[in-house]
Parts: sequence; C-alpha cells; structure tokens
Amino acid sequence: MLLQIVLAAITLALLSCSRCAMIGRARRGAQSGHAESASLGGAAAAAGTDETDADIAARNAAILNSSLDGFFILDESYTLLEFNAAFARMLGYPRDALLGQKLSQLEIETPGHAGVERTNAARTGHHLFFTAMRHRLGHAVELEVSVMALHSGPRKVLVGFARDVTERLRAERALCESEQRLRGVIRGAPIALLATDAQGRVTLAEGNIDGAAFIGRGGAMNGQPALEALRSYPELCAALRRGLAGESFACVIAIAQRTCEWTFAPQRGEAGEQIGLIAVATDVTERIRAEEQRRQLEQQVLYAQKLESLGVMAGGVAHDFNNFLVGVLCNASLALESLPVDSPVRGQIEKILNASKRASELTRQMLVYSGRGNIEVRSLVLNDLIREMSELLRAAFPRQVELRLNLDPSLPTIDADAGQMQQLIMNLLINASEAIGEHPGTVSCTTYASDVTEAQRAVHASGDVLPAGRYVCLEVSDNGCGMSAETQARIFEPFFTTKFTGRGLGLAAILGIVRSHHGTIRVASQPGVGTVFTVMLPVAQQPAAAPVRPPVERSARQGGTVLVIDDEEDVRDVVQAVLARRGFRVLAADDGPSGIDLFRRHAAEIDLVLLDLTMPEMSGEEVMQHIAAIRPDAKIVLSSGYSEDETYERLSGERPPAGFVQKPYTVDALIDKVAALIG
Repeated sequence: MLLQIVLAAITLALLSCSRCAMIGRARRGAQSGHAESASLGGAAAAAGTDETDADIAARNAAILNSSLDGFFILDESYTLLEFNAAFARMLGYPRDALLGQKLSQLEIETPGHAGVERTNAARTGHHLFFTAMRHRLGHAVELEVSVMALHSGPRKVLVGFARDVTERLRAERALCESEQRLRGVIRGAPIALLATDAQGRVTLAEGNIDGAAFIGRGGAMNGQPALEALRSYPELCAALRRGLAGESFACVIAIAQRTCEWTFAPQRGEAGEQIGLIAVATDVTERIRAEEQRRQLEQQVLYAQKLESLGVMAGGVAHDFNNFLVGVLCNASLALESLPVDSPVRGQIEKILNASKRASELTRQMLVYSGRGNIEVRSLVLNDLIREMSELLRAAFPRQVELRLNLDPSLPTIDADAGQMQQLIMNLLINASEAIGEHPGTVSCTTYASDVTEAQRAVHASGDVLPAGRYVCLEVSDNGCGMSAETQARIFEPFFTTKFTGRGLGLAAILGIVRSHHGTIRVASQPGVGTVFTVMLPVAQQPAAAPVRPPVERSARQGGTVLVIDDEEDVRDVVQAVLARRGFRVLAADDGPSGIDLFRRHAAEIDLVLLDLTMPEMSGEEVMQHIAAIRPDAKIVLSSGYSEDETYERLSGERPPAGFVQKPYTVDALIDKVAALIG
C-alpha cells in the first residue's frame, strides 16, 4: 500500500506538471489559431477517458517493476520498506529475505561513505552517489544511486533509484590501471611522450629522460598550448610547428645536457583531417657518446697504424740508405788516402765525407723514429738533465720568452738513454719557444709522477696504449699560437712542419725516442691559447741483465783472410778494396748460400767473417748457424744498418758473434774492428 501511495504521489506530481504544460500550450495554440495536442495523459483527459489515480499508480508500479534499474523506498531509519524486482535481482535476494533489512547491513564500507550521502539526502532532499552492496553470494555490487526525500502524510521516506555499474566501473578501473601502467612504462624507460590536439594543446606529457625539465608530469602541462609551454626550447618548438603543420619526420635535438632522437607523427581522423600530434623522444645521449668515442678510437688506431707504417718505412729506408752510405764513406776515404796532400780535389772529397756523415746522422734519426735506434740505457733523474740544459736553453731563447721550471724534487728515476733524453728536452723546449714567436710569453717545464691503472689505460695522441704502472711525466707548455686539429693530426709525421722547409724529423724523432723507452706522448692544443706536450716514461724497474757481448782484444798481428758476405755489390767492392789496401786477403759472397759454400771450402784459411745481418733468401742468423756447425770457433762480425741492441735482441738464445759494426761505418772503424779480432 505504501508503494502505491508513493507512486501515486509521484504520478500526480508528474500529471500536474503535464497538465499545466498542456493548458499553456492550448492557450498559446488558441491565441495563434492553431489547436495543439498535449501529452498522452492530456489527450486522454481531453477525450474524456475515465482513468483514476489508482489506475495510474498501478500502471506506474508495473512499469517500475519491469524496469532494469532498481527502485527502493527507505524509512527514516534507512530500513527497506519497498523495492522493485530489479533491485532484488541486483543483490540476489528473494523478496522476503530483503524486505525489512537496514541498508547498513547490505552496504560495504567504501571511501565514498554511503552513510554520509544518505544523511545529506535526508537533509537536502536529493543526492546522487555511488555505493557498494554485498550480493547474497558474497561479492560486491557497485551501484549508482539517486535518492530523494518525500513526505507521505506525516511520514518522511527516502525514494531511491539504483543502477548496477559494477562492470562499467571495472572497465573504467581497468582502463585507468592500463593508463597508469603505460605511464609507468614511459616513466621507467629513457623516453618522453608528448601528445597534442589539432589546436596544439597538450593532451599528454610524460617522460623519464634525465634533465628533461620540459616534460611535465601529473598533467601539469595538460590543456596548455604546447608552443607556449615549451617556448624556452626553440629547436623543439620549431619541430612542433612542422608536426602541427602535418609533416611526419624524425630529428635529433639536444636539450638540458641530453640528446634525444625525436619522431613526430600527426594523428588523423577518418576523413583524413589532422586531429592531433604525437612526438616520441628517445634518449640517445650515451649511444652518441659511445659512437663518438668509438669514432675517436678508430681514428687514433688508424693514426697509430699510420705512424707504425711510417716507422717501418723509415726503418727500412734507413737500413738501405746505410748500405749506400758505406760505399760513399769508404770510397771517399780511399780516394782521400790516394790523393796527394796538395791535391786541389781534396776539399771536394772532404765535403763528400762530411755530407755523408750528416746523412748518416739523418738515418740515425730515422732509426730512432722507427724505434730501432741505438740506445744506452742507464738509470737517471730527468730533473738533472733539465737543470743542466736550462742555462744553455735560456741563452738560446728570445729575450721576451721566459723559461719556468717546476720540477718535483721527489721525482723517481727512469731507465733511459741520456743523449736521447737531452734531444727530447731540447726539441720540446725550442719548439715551445718558437711557437710563442716575437710576442712576450712563457714556456713552462714541469715534472711529476703519475699512476696509470688498468681502468685508466687509454690510446694517446701517439696511438700508444700505456700499460698500468707508475710513470714519470715531463710537461712542456707554452702560451703561443697553438695548433688546429688538422695540424695536431700530422705533427708526428716525418718531415711534416708548419715552419720553413728543411727542419728535419722534429717531433717524429721525439716520438721514436719516447716509444723506444716504452712511453707515450700526449698533446693538448688550442689555436690562440697555447700547447701542452706531456711525455710519460715508465719509472725505473729492477735493472735487467745487459746482453752478453764478448770482449774484444786487440792483436798485434797484421794481415789475414776475411770472408765478406753481403748482398750489396757496392758494399762488397769497397770493403774488399779497403781491406786489401791494409794487407788483408778478401773472399766475397753475394748471398748466404754462396758464403757458406766459400767458408766450407776455405774454413781453415778464414780468420774472420764480415756478415750482413739482413739478406734475401737466407738471413745472417741462419748463415751464422751453418758456419758455427762447420767450425765452432769461427770469428764472425755482424754488420747491419739497425742498432747493435736490436741486433743482439734478434740473436737472443743464439751464440753471440765476436763483434758488431753498424752501417754506415768509416774506413777507420772497419779496420779497427777487423784488426782487433784477427789474432
């Protein structure tokens, strides 16, 4: 009966409103001359239909019971007084089990606080809220509830309509969770995502790129014009304009110490119109840095290979050139000996000899560059050499150039050749002085010790990789003209110079000296600022045993038989002439097999073998082994354009020769060596 009363009250209110509207429309229609029909209820009344309020209430009750939405009535204590079938189905209860229950027994506590919402409804007359109720089977049913307060006589009741929104809310939550996961992926990956609508307003801005302050989080940029929000980043704004104009493209933009690869893709609707823009940025800072490091390393390796090739070529040229110089020096000496003291051509011959000696010095520098120079290693302190040379160098410096020494008093010793170290110091300091030119400036010479760990090993300007260990560092700096990158790439090439021509090997020889001492050299230069050369040499280790070389004893005996084995015809001829003039008998062979055959046939007669180390078909080492097998006590003097140290290193483990003479040798050097060994 209560349901019919409430429904009747609701129906009467609706009919009253409908009839008032009908009368108003009828009056307006009459005034305009056109009768206008009203609602179905009004039409029925106009037709004289005899329908009571009870009939209307019964019809509306049937409608409510057939509705898919739930309908319920509560008293002031929130007890269920009446409800339709849809409400009972939503909760899974039969009518008798549900009727008379308090709403609080059915509700599940949620952050929405349904009790407060009901109170508000009772106080204000109407309220809309979401709540969750427990289904008979135990699961939660989420409802969208609309409640209004009505007076039925002296009683106040709450009339509510409920709609099951469980699936809708579950889908919304799933969508929200999916969006949160997507945001989490974006925030967890080194990317940034920026989306706009067709007008350029930001609809999404997320990212996890270090230092990318331009990416808003939590919707801070949403709704803002992208070009306005990002006006501090002109390059990015320019790219956004292209994208908003409909262009798809990719580009690289550096922002806030990070480099990003951006992809811009306009979004289009079904008709092809642009409805938005998506821009995705990937952080490629480390990749580009790694690529740049790899490129630099490749360049340094190629440069090292280039220098190594130049070193091999320089060593080969020096060796062959030394063979030619033997002929020049010895023939010039023989010619000088044959001339009368007052001969007018003696001066020219002496000039030939002097020029040949200068040429031999050049080949010595080339051997130093190739790492095959002759060095006499001893323990020394680099500071002592610098102090010894500083006074001489100060005198050689222009007046406007100041030389400053910053020498570490606790500098460790190094194993080095003193002469080559002096050449290195002098070359670096003079180069620094010349770089300053005619302007006032300062050349600083600094020494210190430094440790290189395995993690710090690196390829340096010379292309060398330093082993881990402790190093003595010599740093020569100037505030002169500096060098461009192109010049720095070539400074260690033989005969390359930015000065006037004819300056020799220069830094190429310095590189050879450093390499022969197992060190490296670094260069830092900037045009208009100056240059810093840093030489790093390993600290002296436990002294190594020097190669065992047999003592040479002079003999008073004159004459004897010498076997000369050399593939160079000029060398054989001039040596034969020199020795023959000194009373020696000479046998000559142009290669190893011929020399072995000659020795086998004249083994008892031969007092000394002068053997070239480097020959085609059979090397000097192999020839030595064959001769030793024929006659173990045979005296052999090795001859080579390479240094004595390198020669003895090549013979490691072999029986050492009786002596060594380095090409190009003079007549006196050759005769002294041969005469000293023949006894």
